Amino acid sequence: MTRRPIYRRQFLRLAGAALGASALADCGLAAAAAGVFDETPPAAPMPDITFGGNQMDPKILVAYASQAGSTAGVAEAIGQALARNGIPVDVRPINAVGDLSPYRAVVLGSAIHTGEWLPEAQAFVQRHQEALRRIPTALFQVCMMMAAGSEQYQHMTDGWFEPAAAAVHPVAKKSFAGALVLNRYPKLSDRLGLRIFLATIKLKPGDYRDWDAIRGWAKSLQPLL
Repeated sequence: MTRRPIYRRQFLRLAGAALGASALADCGLAAAAAGVFDETPPAAPMPDITFGGNQMDPKILVAYASQAGSTAGVAEAIGQALARNGIPVDVRPINAVGDLSPYRAVVLGSAIHTGEWLPEAQAFVQRHQEALRRIPTALFQVCMMMAAGSEQYQHMTDGWFEPAAAAVHPVAKKSFAGALVLNRYPKLSDRLGLRIFLATIKLKPGDYRDWDAIRGWAKSLQPLL
């Protein structure tokens, strides 16, 4: 089956239409129709944990912005992989990080919504830009369009790194597919918006995270960090 490419303008117009339909249906904004979805609704607290190593050693920070857990899972897998050589690694939500001085390197990631990093991730980059430039920093992002396996989508998602990449000059960057489970969303309007989006990129609901690829990328970061 030949996939029809979807360009940024078309994508945002579709998202806006779905969002408007949802608002009319329930007099509220349905988050599910707001853009590119990487998330399933939260089933557990976001991880804020340390893996491996002597806690007195300089640490690596894996900081993430995740609306409901899919990106958090990716961040946790990256942290575990980095810690396998005995390096201490903190995996923390972006909003829980205030000081970068304890860290020798940072891996920074965000979910993608409407073609952008989440607002808290953008604010983190702006707030810590100078510190992130002084230490090795890698970037990752999570979005459902990566699961479609299209070169056009790959090119589009690469562009979503640009604001953060221009600010911090990363040593590496990577996009990963996310997860979406429709029956976790109680509102019919939310599920409708999600179905419209998934139909457009020719995907079914599910968890598309490639754990081998995630851990492999984390392993490749070790000599860079």
